[in-house]
Amino acid sequence: MALPYKTPMQLQHMNTAGLLIHQLFRILSKKIRPGLLGKDLEIFCNDYFKTNKLEPLLLGYQGFPASICLNINQTAAHGVPAFQEIQAGDLVTVDTAVRYKGFCADAAWTYLLPPYTGAAQKAVFSAWQVSAVASKALLRGKGLSGLIYDSATLARQLGVQILSQFGGHGIGRSMHEKPRYSCQAGLTFSDIPGPGLVLSVEPIVSLGSDAVLQKDDGSWQTQDGALCAQFEHNIYLAHGDTIGQCLTLPELFLLDAQQAPF
Repeated sequence: MALPYKTPMQLQHMNTAGLLIHQLFRILSKKIRPGLLGKDLEIFCNDYFKTNKLEPLLLGYQGFPASICLNINQTAAHGVPAFQEIQAGDLVTVDTAVRYKGFCADAAWTYLLPPYTGAAQKAVFSAWQVSAVASKALLRGKGLSGLIYDSATLARQLGVQILSQFGGHGIGRSMHEKPRYSCQAGLTFSDIPGPGLVLSVEPIVSLGSDAVLQKDDGSWQTQDGALCAQFEHNIYLAHGDTIGQCLTLPELFLLDAQQAPF
């Protein structure tokens, strides 16, 4: 099966979807506060999706019961927003995916609630830096091998772990398209992605080991209880010497920021 290359019109729809998620994340930076219930956060996001004509894709996906993943502290992925109360000092990651005019965007953002520890600050800083260097590897034409090398090298320098259980993927008409890949080295690819594809870049960074375990509700947590954080971007691989495009950020220069821009 051929890899799903994108036309300019398809990219435009994906960019619209991605920037609408980015706008939601900016709004959530003021919405997420101690005392907020996970279910109330999901209701707020659902209202935003409806207002902006976005189809939430996580609800019902492989039985997932919500339109956002809410991953708090040691929860690495697939956290279910329910009646848990967000606490002061929490690391809160919101991960969501939507479809707009037939094309998808998939993004995640981690928020650091004061009063936070130095460890929590390190998790968020490292997650932003690793996601940025991985994204820039694709934007600069280094391909998946460059993404893997650059992100793994930076993670070692920062003293954090990229969770190998979770990886990135192509995205377009479907939330998950070929190819699938990991930010950890050692994988081979039957389909080498090239210009014209969009890839989701989503390394999950942990302050502890690589080991994770799945809970009864389907969420994944770090086995050692270590904090984790994540930023996810959608990257278009451009042709020739042309630089690529980040479809989930309004400006490429944001990837050069030392910290997440909000």
